[in-house]
Amino acid sequence: MRRDAVHVMIKTICSIIAVLYASMAAEAQDLLQQSDIPFGTVVHEQSFQGKGLYGYIDGGAEVYYEYGFVRLTVTNIDCAEEKLSIELYEMKNPLAAFGIFSINRGQCASIDSLFKFSCVDPYQIQGVQGAIYFRIVSESGSPAARQSSRRIAALLKEKFPGESAVIASLFATKELQPHLAALRFASGPLGVQNGIPDLSDAFEGMNNFAAYVLPFEIDSTQIELIDASFPSHDDALQFAMRMGFAGDTSQDEKPAGIGRKYLWWKTPLHVLSLSSSAAGSALTPILQMIKAYERP
Repeated sequence: MRRDAVHVMIKTICSIIAVLYASMAAEAQDLLQQSDIPFGTVVHEQSFQGKGLYGYIDGGAEVYYEYGFVRLTVTNIDCAEEKLSIELYEMKNPLAAFGIFSINRGQCASIDSLFKFSCVDPYQIQGVQGAIYFRIVSESGSPAARQSSRRIAALLKEKFPGESAVIASLFATKELQPHLAALRFASGPLGVQNGIPDLSDAFEGMNNFAAYVLPFEIDSTQIELIDASFPSHDDALQFAMRMGFAGDTSQDEKPAGIGRKYLWWKTPLHVLSLSSSAAGSALTPILQMIKAYERP
């Protein structure tokens, strides 16, 4: 082989190695390092990308892919004789991170304003920071483990700065903001099945929608509000029909019982639905707010 050809080949190989090294270095910058956790010892770390998530979550990875999974980093640490696991799910955007959090949080209680969306139970802290959904899990659930988990959560906020999920402005209103701990977001059928299974029939056969669902209570009246956008008008019409309405005009009806159902068409692709267990004055400010609402 000619010397100049060998030189070109070596130069090409070196360039490829440099690109790969830079890519690996950029990826490593996103992972937790020992220096990030001065009060604990990192004992193991692993990362899952692409279809690799199936190797970590047995039977439940599909819903993460539906929301837009990018990568999972799992860091195990020993901290003051406690064993903790930190799971960082990098999603395609902050709303996707909020969505997977919203269907995973279960009944855990909200924590204070450290994060806009977070919750805690004796064995774990879950939350959203930018496009990351995180879980900090302890084996013992002891007070010491909970304190260490909280310190790690504070470190995550410093290490991964980013905007919180920008949810629909409807839920930033003073009427609904107090109830956001129950808000769910789904963008496909698996999100509905895992987070709001009672509405599976309403979204059956549909994909690529964006549905916020908020169940809450005012003055002993049970209310469920759905804010849904669809990729086609046919899907929106199908949803309206399954909610008990026909056509594409705003309607309300009083069923045989004492409750009431409402449907608002904001655009041919954007529909809001509300059902209540009773009719009464408690609903009035909610109805007025929704009637005036227009998504930006």
